[in-house]
Formats: sequence, structure tokens, C-alpha cells
Amino acid sequence: MRTVAGTWTLLRTAVRRDLLFWICWIVVLAAMPPSTAVKYDQLVPAGTDPHTALAPLASNPSLVALLGPAFNPWTKGGFTFWRVGGFTAMFAGMMAGFAIIRATRAEEEDGRLELIRAGAVGRHAPLMSALVESALGCLVAGLVTALVCIGDGLGVRGSLAGGLAVTVCGLVVAGPGAAIAQVFASARTARGWTLGVLFGGMFLLRMMTDAAGDADAALRWAVPLEWGILIRPWAGERWWVAALAVALFLVTSALALRLESIRDHGAGLRTARLRPPATCRGPSGCPGGCSATGSSDGRRAC
Repeated sequence: MRTVAGTWTLLRTAVRRDLLFWICWIVVLAAMPPSTAVKYDQLVPAGTDPHTALAPLASNPSLVALLGPAFNPWTKGGFTFWRVGGFTAMFAGMMAGFAIIRATRAEEEDGRLELIRAGAVGRHAPLMSALVESALGCLVAGLVTALVCIGDGLGVRGSLAGGLAVTVCGLVVAGPGAAIAQVFASARTARGWTLGVLFGGMFLLRMMTDAAGDADAALRWAVPLEWGILIRPWAGERWWVAALAVALFLVTSALALRLESIRDHGAGLRTARLRPPATCRGPSGCPGGCSATGSSDGRRAC
């Protein structure tokens, strides 16, 4: 327990520091379903059969690949989640990934984490507080989204499942993001890899599996970003799918804590490449008026 001493103190400080960050992201996520729900009334006016109006959209392979499988687009809630659920999940993953990198690698790179560790806090307390903060942020984002959907008249059960899907998609990125932050010494590189895993890995693989057309294909379950969709809000909810996201978050969080214990402070597991010194290639000497020194190969280094 000594290694995580001071976690709750750091958590309170982090929440106050990142409050505006979380508010902005949560407002954007919560606004996406209601803004899409109004389209249902435009596409399916009163007295119109939703199967007739929406069948061409639900069977379009391009839309299925982009948005995910249409489990129940005939209801207002099911249509809303089909049209915006995949993108909301993606943005929730971005939110969690940016938050965990911001609270770990960016703080360490800027030197603020070294000042914190000079106090009476455990070695893993900053990382543990960042993990708890990200998990709470994802939970609040899902809860606010659910409340907004309930207020918009989309039903309680489906709205709660939709909010849970947002939380799930945040957790499946927060844990791996914490592990990636231990590998690279630069916050920029860690963000790039996190987004690469999210977009270049999970999202593209999700599109390929969704384009296959089988709503319960085994490969779909191997894509964590798909788990939020597989909860199936407004379409026969599968609440147990959230346990997969919690398990992945706990496993990758434990991996991140383990990686932090075997690396040096201020460094990553992957050694950064050293760039060669800038050299003067212009005929008039060094740019900007800097001094020149000789080098072994006859060039002048600025």
C-alpha cells in the first residue's frame, strides 16, 4: 500500500485541475444523441411505416461499415444509437486516451510529476490517481449521456444502456493508454500511438467486421471498441458485455503499474532516438547568427 500512498490527495488535485477538460468532452458527448434523434422524426413522419422509410439505410453496406450493425433502427432510440453510437464511442475513447496521457506522461515530461514525487506520495500514486480519474470521467460521461437521452424521451432502459456503452468505450482505451504512456518518453509519441491503436487498429478493424454483415461474428468480439455497440441499447440490451471492458481496463492498468515499476523516472521503456546535431549547409555560415564549431567530417555544426 505504500506504493499508492497519497492517491486520493492527488486525485482531488487532478479533478480540480482537469475539470474544464472533462466538462467540455462530456458536453460534446452528451449532445450527440439528442441532435441525431430529431432526424428520426424527419425521416419517419407520423403515420409512416419505419421499415419502409429506413430499410434502404439499414441495408446499405457502406453505412453499416461506417456506423455499425443496425440492430433495431425502427425505433427512435435504436435509430439514434445506430447513427451516432459508433462515433460517440470513438470520441469517448479519444477523451479517455487524451486524459490518461495528459495526467501521466505529459506531467512527467514537463517535470511537475518529479515535484509531486518529492513529497509523501507512493511511486505508483500519480498513475493510480490518473487511472481512477479516467475511470470516473468515463462513468460520469456515460451517466450524463443517459440522463440526456432519458430527458429526450428515448426511454430509461435503452438510455442507460447507451450511457453504459459510452463508459465502456472510454475504459477500453484508458487502460491501454496508461500502458502506452509507460513505453514512450514523449507525451506526443504516446498520444500518437494511442490514437493509432484507436483509429488505425480498433476503428478500422471494427469497420471491416461490420462490413462482413454478421451481427454476431466472432471477430467482432475481438475488437474492444465494438463492445459498446454489442451492448445493443434499445435492441435487447446485453448488460454483461460491460464486464469485458472492466476486465480489460483492470488488466491493462495492472500492466501499466508493472511497467512503471521497471522503468526509470523521466524515461520510457523504449529508448528515444537521438537526433544528429543541426549542421550549416548554407554558403554564408550558420543561420540566425549562431556560432559554428568544427566537426570530424569537415562540416560546421551550429
